[in-house]
Amino acid sequence: MMNLFARAGDQFVRAGTDNPLVAAHAVRRDNGDLAVLLLNRDPDNAHPVTIDYAGYAPAATAPTVYTYTNGATSIAQDQSGSATSRTLPAYSLTTLVLHPAAPTTGAPAAPGQPIATNVTDRTATIYWPVPPPVGGLPAKIEVYRQNGTTSEQLGETTGGSFTVHNLTPGTRYTINLVARDNAGRASRPSPPVTFTTGSPAESSCAVRFTDVNDWGNGYVGGVDIVNNGTAPINGWTLTWTWPTSWQQVSSGWNATWTQTGRTVKITNTDGSPPVPAGGGSTNIGFVGAYSGPNVLPGVFTLNGVVCTTL
Repeated sequence: MMNLFARAGDQFVRAGTDNPLVAAHAVRRDNGDLAVLLLNRDPDNAHPVTIDYAGYAPAATAPTVYTYTNGATSIAQDQSGSATSRTLPAYSLTTLVLHPAAPTTGAPAAPGQPIATNVTDRTATIYWPVPPPVGGLPAKIEVYRQNGTTSEQLGETTGGSFTVHNLTPGTRYTINLVARDNAGRASRPSPPVTFTTGSPAESSCAVRFTDVNDWGNGYVGGVDIVNNGTAPINGWTLTWTWPTSWQQVSSGWNATWTQTGRTVKITNTDGSPPVPAGGGSTNIGFVGAYSGPNVLPGVFTLNGVVCTTL
């Protein structure tokens, strides 16, 4: 069913339902076709659905329909019904493949594969092959960040590079491009490029995070806090955000540890000595737990200041 739904080069587009027992996914194909995958998670009841298409006009002909029901030994295929309504059998997968009402012509070519260079904690420069002019004029290139199912436009240019500013340190970004001509016609998105911003090269503090002893679903972690400033730190609060939702602090020592959601907050204990200036440090530790890939945090904030990660 997945091979019939999404293929290499297809573009996922946003899809959703108002029924918690029915899930929807959709992809746009190079030839303009749209494939919609509908999952009925109700093991006992069929569900009628009404389908609306925003920004896409399906042809009036019946769609090609692939259905896999609970207990079936093969996928059923037919061409029936309409693109806008369907009854989903109980506990089933249904894929509709639709043709566009009219072919899209004249749109500019998609930009080539972008690359990310000069990535710092706050900026990154994106380069790509410049697409050919459309009607003698250079196509405008729109730069987008993909954040889940949402595309956030970061800027636009007619050249072959764009520098993105005001990024968050230690954050993973996925960027792709869309070319748009003078008539407003948009290309298909370029292939994506993914990069992760780093920590500041210089800061008044530094943090070294170490996985000391790992046993597969938990580990002992060590954290060194370094004071690069010119004055001792008499009281401190260190925070970080886990990269995933399945990571947590089970217990900790040499400080007071709390976790809310994915955010960890550690404060010094009463009576603990100041952290000396000019490279002085203090060490804290914890027992951590995880149930998936244990991706270590990359950004740490001490008393509101983003630290260099050692």
